[in-house]
Amino acid sequence: MASGLGGVFERYAHLQPELPAVLDPLEGVWSYQELWHFSGQICAHFLQLGLRGEIEPSSGVAPVAPRPLAVFLQPGRVWYSACVAAWRLGLPVVPLEEDFAKEPLAAARAQRALAELRPQAVLCTGALELEIEDCLRVSLEQLQKVLAADVMAIPSFPVAPETVLCYVYTGGTTRHSKCVAITHQMALWEVEHYATALKGLAGNTDRMLQYASAYWGAALFGQMDLALAFGACSVIHLAKQPEDIAVACRNFNITVLGIVPSQLRAWPGVKARPSSLRLLVTWAERTPPKLAREWKSEIPVIELLIASEYWLSFFSECFVWTDVDGVERHVLHPLPQLDFKLLKEDGSEAAPGESGELFLSGSTVFAGYVEETGQISESFFQQVDGRRYFRTRDRLKRLPSSGLPAFVYMGRADSLLKIGGAWRDMEAVEATVSALPQIAACAIVADGDELSAYLELENPRGADASPARGEPLKRVQERALQKLGSLGISQVHIWSSLPLHPKTSKVNRQELLADLARRKSRELAWTAKLKEVQKKMIKGYAVWHIFTIALVLLSGRLHGSKMLLWRLLKLPYLWTAFLYFWQRLGKNRHRWVVFNLPVGPPDIFLLLAMLVPNFLLKQFFLVCIAAISWLRDRDGIAASGFLSLGIAGASEASAAKMTILLGLLGRYCFRPSRLQFLLGLPCAYLFSFPKWYRDEFVVRSTWDSSYLRRFLLRWIPALQKPPFDASLRFKKEDVAYDWGSEKRWVNVCLNTREYGSLALLSFWEPVRPAILPPEPGASTATAAPAPVLQTETEPGDGMARSLALLVARVGGDPSGLSLDSLQAIRLAELARHELGLVLSPGLVLRSADVETLVDSLDAEVQELPGEHEQPDEENAWRLYLMEFPKSPVDWYVRFGAGHLDLPALQRACDRLVSRHSALRTVQSPDEAMREAMDRAAAMWQLICSAYGSYGSPKWQCLGRLVRRLLMATWPRTFLKEEHLARVEIQMPDEVLRDPNYQRLSDDDCMFMQSSTLRSKHRWPFHIFVYPLVRSGAAGALSKDLPLAQAVRMLPPEDVVWYIYAGITHAYSDGACGNALLQDLLRLYAEEMQLGPQIHPAPAEPMALLQDRLKNSLEGRLPGRRPNPNEDVHHEILCEDWGRRPGFQKKVRLDESIFLALRSVKDVLGCSPDVAWLTAVVGSLLRLFPSEQRIQLILKCACRDGPNQHNMVGFLSEQRVIPVDVGESRRANLLDVACCIEHARRSRAWRAPQPYEASICVYINIVGSINDGLPLGCSQVCRCASGSSGQTDAWAHLNLRIDQLDLLKWDFRILHWDKAWGWGWGDYFISILGAVIADMVECPLDPIVPAPAPAWRVLSIQDEAGVKRKDPPAAEEAMGAASNGGSKAMRIDADADA
Repeated sequence: MASGLGGVFERYAHLQPELPAVLDPLEGVWSYQELWHFSGQICAHFLQLGLRGEIEPSSGVAPVAPRPLAVFLQPGRVWYSACVAAWRLGLPVVPLEEDFAKEPLAAARAQRALAELRPQAVLCTGALELEIEDCLRVSLEQLQKVLAADVMAIPSFPVAPETVLCYVYTGGTTRHSKCVAITHQMALWEVEHYATALKGLAGNTDRMLQYASAYWGAALFGQMDLALAFGACSVIHLAKQPEDIAVACRNFNITVLGIVPSQLRAWPGVKARPSSLRLLVTWAERTPPKLAREWKSEIPVIELLIASEYWLSFFSECFVWTDVDGVERHVLHPLPQLDFKLLKEDGSEAAPGESGELFLSGSTVFAGYVEETGQISESFFQQVDGRRYFRTRDRLKRLPSSGLPAFVYMGRADSLLKIGGAWRDMEAVEATVSALPQIAACAIVADGDELSAYLELENPRGADASPARGEPLKRVQERALQKLGSLGISQVHIWSSLPLHPKTSKVNRQELLADLARRKSRELAWTAKLKEVQKKMIKGYAVWHIFTIALVLLSGRLHGSKMLLWRLLKLPYLWTAFLYFWQRLGKNRHRWVVFNLPVGPPDIFLLLAMLVPNFLLKQFFLVCIAAISWLRDRDGIAASGFLSLGIAGASEASAAKMTILLGLLGRYCFRPSRLQFLLGLPCAYLFSFPKWYRDEFVVRSTWDSSYLRRFLLRWIPALQKPPFDASLRFKKEDVAYDWGSEKRWVNVCLNTREYGSLALLSFWEPVRPAILPPEPGASTATAAPAPVLQTETEPGDGMARSLALLVARVGGDPSGLSLDSLQAIRLAELARHELGLVLSPGLVLRSADVETLVDSLDAEVQELPGEHEQPDEENAWRLYLMEFPKSPVDWYVRFGAGHLDLPALQRACDRLVSRHSALRTVQSPDEAMREAMDRAAAMWQLICSAYGSYGSPKWQCLGRLVRRLLMATWPRTFLKEEHLARVEIQMPDEVLRDPNYQRLSDDDCMFMQSSTLRSKHRWPFHIFVYPLVRSGAAGALSKDLPLAQAVRMLPPEDVVWYIYAGITHAYSDGACGNALLQDLLRLYAEEMQLGPQIHPAPAEPMALLQDRLKNSLEGRLPGRRPNPNEDVHHEILCEDWGRRPGFQKKVRLDESIFLALRSVKDVLGCSPDVAWLTAVVGSLLRLFPSEQRIQLILKCACRDGPNQHNMVGFLSEQRVIPVDVGESRRANLLDVACCIEHARRSRAWRAPQPYEASICVYINIVGSINDGLPLGCSQVCRCASGSSGQTDAWAHLNLRIDQLDLLKWDFRILHWDKAWGWGWGDYFISILGAVIADMVECPLDPIVPAPAPAWRVLSIQDEAGVKRKDPPAAEEAMGAASNGGSKAMRIDADADA
């Protein structure tokens, strides 16, 4: 009789000779007798070739691994018989893939095996090109001839159980794979004990699928052992995907299946299992109890604890035990006669209730790892009680048990991490998260000290594509984050499917680590690109300094070689005096100079600097200072003093001169800011002049008469602006879009009007949400009750209940908030006035629900940044403002409480102006320096970003010095006295509704009729009241009374009152309207005795804005921790590189689009602004499928500090949000939404770096105050006019999205890169509609390619027929109105009208 594993085959050949042993779909079936016979023939052939293995195992400390037979064959019956033949000779086998050259993983595995194991022979096909020294080649064709010739079989050789059976490699899904030496006794152990593990549920009549590839040898031979243990039939059929395994089980009537849980999770479904399948065996990974429970409802499930290094050891019938931490785990039982120990860290045996590391010894354990030297290492073994045990690194917990010993698997010992001084188990957290409802799988990977989590969610749709009812998907993510928080993980990546190893089908953690590495690589490449551009631009600016200094010095040489230093020293002061003088000339004279003279302002300045003779330089220098003193400060004393010194000339010092100098010095002692201004001018000039001169020079070079300029630019290329060279490459053929087919139309309807300049986007039919909100009165099993519904009497309950009501008032969801930025500001305002709570919008946005918000109130910082800032001795502030004058930012409010009392509103307005200093500003005399200083600040930020380092003390000192100098020269902002700043409320002359506007709504009519008043904007604050009198009440309007009084005599239902308020955009943003209107209406209510007394005046915004400016002037050195709320970005330089030709297009969105956006809240659970951003990012990822990272720049109202939401006079800032999906073919739209939501909540955004905006997507989302204003008032908005055609582009794409009311939005494409072509706009709009639909219908599908679910069939197509793909004509759509398909056509008709 044969020994070793061959003896098992011989026994079955005698006991059940006719039963099938192996089924090869390509070659047929062999019985056990045939398998034994044919393996004997191959054995004889091997002997003839001189192949033979070891009868006894090698001995020694590090024995040399026996040289194996390398099998490069596809598994089948010949492969099976060749392996049996080798084992009968004691010859180890190493399985390798036949077509390894086509796959990098298989090729690397083959090269490694050949180098480490040095096989005696290679069994392969004749076509395989393989040359190995000292190795015999045996071809498949030779074996086939041997089998056909019926060569006489020979008896087997005695083989010791400790002899090496085969070599397999660990999967390498988590780390570098290792070569494992498997012995005969390991296989014999499994054959003997599988009956116990499977509880007698399998027998020799079963069919068992052997689907693993040769790459994963442990699974390949493990599946062989499973069949061999019962004398069953092994069906050999390679299947890589879960769908393929399901098909194979169905086609071959598989009854017992051994499978990896990752594959089982991706199975088409329990209900789709083959009827023949009656037993499921899971191995290689921990089986989630949730998954096992699903399958156990149909068939028995047995989980086995098996690894490449140790084979069958523990088994579980999938009974669940719940740990103290709430995690469900399967109860494991050890096999009889299993030699194991469960040791704690101190080496003692773990008692019941304690955890320890599993140590194994005996037949189930491998011989050792094969090192690169070809020796078998036993480094992972250690002596325990005089016996050799393998340290598995697996942790088990011993359970108290009166029957069979019971254990639960606790994870790997190397999955323990020390976080916050406590040990945390990554695998336990994974198991906890995976057990949560709607989560299919979770994988946590460690990249150095950084942990990242990946989630795969279950599809909410049923098997019949029916929607689910319950909570949105974001709640699932939030519950996962709560569990992951113990590991310090604050963000997860949600993919449509976790990557599985192509060979082992386990979750491929190496691929997840590679994804993290690629994300970091893209971040580094982004920074490197910016650094390269910044340094190139700095060199270009420096050339203009060199060019100017060369001209000035050349002119100085013409006047003589002396005084060159004085000639350079006068430049900053001549420049400043020239700027102030130029500003005093006025716009009309500016226009005349620009269009009538061949020279511009910089040329005039340069000519003055060059033409002054040497003997007048000092006098000219003093005259410049005198001019500055008069033009800037109206300081006649200082101006006359410097002028006197200049006129006196360069004669020797005299008593009069000394007296003047001492007088000037004494005057500046009382006005130190003026002296600091003069001292800081050289620094301001150094940074500001190059861009000023280059802009003018380059623009004039395009004029026909500027031959000399074009000549200089041509022969000195360094003077030119570098062209923009970072456009994304758009290829129509790469666009990921569901174009539909003749049998299936897409739901997106894009119609163009006005020769293609207007795009109308709609859906043919309403979208079908994947998740519907719970039915009224119903509650989901997983959702926590909303705070507003709680009835407990705990201390914080009342506050939570009140806040929940306020959340509902501003349009949010108390159980999940889901607020946009403006809603957060409104909630903070309501909480302050109605509950007396001080909370910031940033705190609101960072809170997941009302309870979290209540818990975070105590941690809110109460001190405002910069609140200790004070104006200078002249009561002047230094603020970062936009250049004056700017168009106003304004709001219309529809008054909702009857007639408006104009005198009371005037009193409220007077109080409003006294409360908010921003409404009392005056235009500064320093407006001449506004743009110049903005250029200087931007240039300093550019230099710091390109060359600076926060870790360098020299750069820190330099930053503080430059900050002082630039701050001293920054334009001043003055405030009026309260009694001088009164703003009178205006009234129109005509209030009757125009008959020509009868078809318009009241709001639209008011917009048209009030345009004249709106155009007469008064700086800085403008307010008027417009009572729109309906036409029917015209006769009742008295002409003898003042208009306001006459209107109040009319019935309230005949008049609609509107309040207009506008403030300068120079230092105000859209969010200022909330503070302005809230205060105005509350003051009015107090004047009318309709409301409580208003709270004290808000904090001074000027102090905050001055502090922000001061910090920005230090340069924002790289390495400095960004301040997402306070950092200021000076963007004026971006046009020098990022400006390029572009296109813009007018877009109108149908109501069906807005209804779909509203449904996003029920499906994803995000606020409208996040939904818009997700739609835009998803669209760009489909338009540019090769891009995995989209860099957004948002215009954000960063009002995170306490009381900042109450400030009028507050500029929004640009903030960068990088959205890196890792792999767009795995990431889904939920992942994009969560990434954006995380950045918004955690404030993980930052101010842009110089020129970064040029290669980003710029989005400005402006919300409206639709409700929540006092006295029932609401903001009214209208669509902007928009236009289509060519324009300038400053970024890849620039979008403006304005909220019109609770449902509608105004969507504008301000520009996109011309390099993408005019047709790109239609692609973008169409794909935007498709992405919005996908966010509602299939948010968990991969972003790329565009999903095309089979259930997405339009009803309108059934009536139009299936012979064509084009959308139906207008009359067809009208006929299908009952199916919802006529909506777009009605919109088209209105547009044509």
